[in-house]
Parts: sequence; C-alpha cells; structure tokens
Amino acid sequence: MVESLAGLAGGLWSLESPAFDKGGEIPSIGVFIIAINPAFFGENYLERIDSHVQVLEREHGVYIPGRQREIKNDIKVDEQLYEQLLASIQAAELVPVQGVIGDD
Repeated sequence: MVESLAGLAGGLWSLESPAFDKGGEIPSIGVFIIAINPAFFGENYLERIDSHVQVLEREHGVYIPGRQREIKNDIKVDEQLYEQLLASIQAAELVPVQGVIGDD
C-alpha cells in the first residue's frame, strides 16, 4: 500500500528502480506525504495510542522511532571478524585508519 501511494508521486516502483548501493543512476523513488489530524479519530485517541505504544515498548520490546535507546559503548566481536571488517572499511576508504574505534 505504501509503495502504491509513493508511486502516485511519479516515482518508479521498487522493482523498477536502480539499486541504491551500486551504479551511477538515481533511484527516482517517489515520496508521498499525508497529514492526518488525530482529533478525527476521537477525543482520547492520543491518550489511547500513547498507552498502546507504551505497552508495546515495555512488554514486547518494540522500538519506537524517536525515543532514546540505551547506547552501548562496547560490542564484543570475534577478533577474526573484526580484522575482516577493518580491512573492508580501509579498502573501501570509508574512514581513515586512525578513525576506527579500537585501532591504536
């Protein structure tokens, strides 16, 4: 449904669009924006949806975009995998060697 609405904006469908991650063509995707007044759904809609979202987050671990997550500073990675990732980053020139965290 979302793709069909974006197509109304004149962009290509996802299967017609060039790849985002390779090649030199612009993907030419469509953007469809819709604004909905929550009051249309009733007086207490915002309270109801807020309560529902809190339950989803608290009891089901659903990430709610825009809310802060705990930032982890340490991630355990196998040494061999780390070396492969580091080599890939350096080969792709994504960051300079000194910019890689943990590389002394």
